[in-house]
Amino acid sequence: MKKLKISFVIYRPNLSGGARVTAKHAQMLKQAGHDVTVTGLGKAHPSIRERLRALKKGRIARDILAYDQHFKDVGIEVKTIDYKDKIDAHDLPDADIVIATFWRTAEWVNALPANKGRKVYFVQSHEIFPQFPEDRVRATYKMPMYKIAIAKWVARIMDTEYDSKNVRVVPNSADFSIFNAPERQKNKTPRIGFLYAHASVKGVDVTIKAIEKIRQTIPDLEIASFGSVKPNDELPLPNGCEFSHRPPQEKIRDIYASCDLWIVGSRIEGFHLPPIEAMACRTPVVSTRVGGPEDLIVDGKNGYIVDIEDDDTLAARGLEILSSSPETWKTISQAAYETAISFSWPEAGKKFEQALFEAIETPV
Repeated sequence: MKKLKISFVIYRPNLSGGARVTAKHAQMLKQAGHDVTVTGLGKAHPSIRERLRALKKGRIARDILAYDQHFKDVGIEVKTIDYKDKIDAHDLPDADIVIATFWRTAEWVNALPANKGRKVYFVQSHEIFPQFPEDRVRATYKMPMYKIAIAKWVARIMDTEYDSKNVRVVPNSADFSIFNAPERQKNKTPRIGFLYAHASVKGVDVTIKAIEKIRQTIPDLEIASFGSVKPNDELPLPNGCEFSHRPPQEKIRDIYASCDLWIVGSRIEGFHLPPIEAMACRTPVVSTRVGGPEDLIVDGKNGYIVDIEDDDTLAARGLEILSSSPETWKTISQAAYETAISFSWPEAGKKFEQALFEAIETPV
């Protein structure tokens, strides 16, 4: 099979699930013998607001740094372009394939000359969010690029709203070399876990409301959480919650495996990774109806799916699992594990690689 020169274009290295997925595919393509590069924006000049805030506090406003830990974890070096607001042809190598990974990067990739590679759009969500200019985001989905979608719901939207046919779906998986756990018993004192984030789309406010309602029935409920940002006064943690800030992957595994339930109140996700990671650690999941859990969860078998914003039902379903008998909980736990391991990164990697070969053969 021909070896390709593949160029990933990211916005900025960060600690998001999308960055982790991009890093994983870059790693697998490199392991398959392809020549892989990853390029993104690096240091950014501090904004005027940040400079003024720094002056008031009598300190120097430092450049904003990018976080590339997900790429470092898999041995992929990121070439960062400092003090620019976009990537252009001068920043990228000539390649067979050039891959956009975010709507902003799609704008950059669309403007590249042909020698930078066949243009591919790795669509990890339908990024119509309040903080982004909707007209520009929608315009990227209409650009003449071969599309790979992270989930069936994303491919469906690309088809129905943007007339993009034959979008290849490559679902995520978990790294089972990290995220795994032996069979275990339900905790004597129920323990629940969740991902903390400030972004409204993550629905942490919904999650916390549901947890507080569960605690009305289980007053001694133990709560665990982790996140890439620290809790703030606008979105405080539940009382007594054990929080880990940017823990290593092994610590995240231990958090998942310590819980009887993982709870998700997200408003939108492309393919939310924590649920499949938690399930790989034998933890049932109750989630709102978002990408990832929608493809994983069968109600009553390995967890439950509820409507977005419905913290009442999120709490009720969570309480149902937490209050189940040890035997019933263990059955649900085993089903969660079996569901998770039915997904495979090697299989996803093969599908992604095949999609790139199809992209080269597909007319623009």
